Amino acid sequence: MKKTQKKAENPNLPALVLDKHEYLRIRKAVTATPVGHDRFEWARSLRRPDNADDLALTLVQVVLASGYSADRAEAAFPNVKRALHAGKSVALAFPHPHKAAAIEQLWRNRERLFADFQAFRGGDPEAVAWFGHLPVAYIRGPVLRYQAARDTAAADVAKPDRLMTRIAKLAGESDVQAMCRRLAKASGDRVGTVDVVLWHAASVGIIPGISRRASGRMARNCA
Repeated sequence: MKKTQKKAENPNLPALVLDKHEYLRIRKAVTATPVGHDRFEWARSLRRPDNADDLALTLVQVVLASGYSADRAEAAFPNVKRALHAGKSVALAFPHPHKAAAIEQLWRNRERLFADFQAFRGGDPEAVAWFGHLPVAYIRGPVLRYQAARDTAAADVAKPDRLMTRIAKLAGESDVQAMCRRLAKASGDRVGTVDVVLWHAASVGIIPGISRRASGRMARNCA
C-alpha cells in the first residue's frame, strides 16, 4: 500500500496553531507570573538610549547574552557595569577574555558610537544591517545584531535565535520575523514584544513541546 502522508519530523512535537487568540492566551499566562510580567513590560517600553553610556550598557548586555543562559547573563551584568564605572578591568569582574575585550572596546568608543547611532537614519532592515557592520565582536553576529537593534529600539524586530526558530517551525511559519510581525499586527503589540512573550513562554513550558534544553543554550537580554 502506497503511503501518501509524510511522517512528521518529530512526532513528539505537537502542531502549534499560533493565531491571535492563542497568542493572547500565551501572553496572559506569561504576564501572570512576576518574571514574565517584568519581561513583558520591559519589551513593551523599549526606547532609544538617551546618551552614550546607556547605549553602551545596552550593547554590553547583548554581548553577555551570547552563548549564555538568560539568568547567567543577567547575573553577570551588575558586576560588569560596576567595573566599567570604576575604570577597572572587566576581566576581573567577568572572566571571559574575549567578551571582556569586546565590552571594553564598546565602553572606550561609546561617545563615537552614540554619535553615529544618533546620525543613523533608516528602516528596520537597515538598522539591523548597521549593527551587523559594527567593528565589535558578538554584536555583528547574524542573530545578535537583531537583538542589538531591538533592545536599542533602532528597529522593531525579533531575535531569531534557536528557540524562536523552533517555535516558528512548529507553527508552520516561514521565518521568525514573519511570525512575529503577523502576531504584532493582530494583537497590537510590538514585534519585539511578541518575540519576548513567545520566547519566555517556550522557555518555561507554556508553549508545549519546546524547551531550552532541546533548543540548545540560549540567552535573552530582558533586564
